[in-house]
Amino acid sequence: MNPGEAYAERWIAAWNSMELDRALELWAEDMEFSSPLAAELTGSAVLRGKSAAAAYWREALSRAGELSFELRQALWDPAARTVTILYRRRRGGEVRIAAEIVRLNAEGLGVSGVALHGAPLGDG
Repeated sequence: MNPGEAYAERWIAAWNSMELDRALELWAEDMEFSSPLAAELTGSAVLRGKSAAAAYWREALSRAGELSFELRQALWDPAARTVTILYRRRRGGEVRIAAEIVRLNAEGLGVSGVALHGAPLGDG
């Protein structure tokens, strides 16, 4: 298993646990994360620093109710130290195919990430 696949498996397990601390363990303190959904809760699509991401994710989890992710594929680019995590996300009755693109540092922690959310699927 390559570093990207290992990270993706830990990432999926952390979010499926709905335990914020597990998700935060995967990120460096000086991380940067971008998501169009972050703007809805924070006023900014870009979050800088682990504490800003923690505040956003804590609020998002509190509103999520049911949340489950199913890993579809992890694409690892060793030269860029970047993994693209393609997954099926169920939140409440809504299902989407989504992706997270995460660049890892030498310690295997995320330093930058972007979330891409597909349109809702009809198989909710």
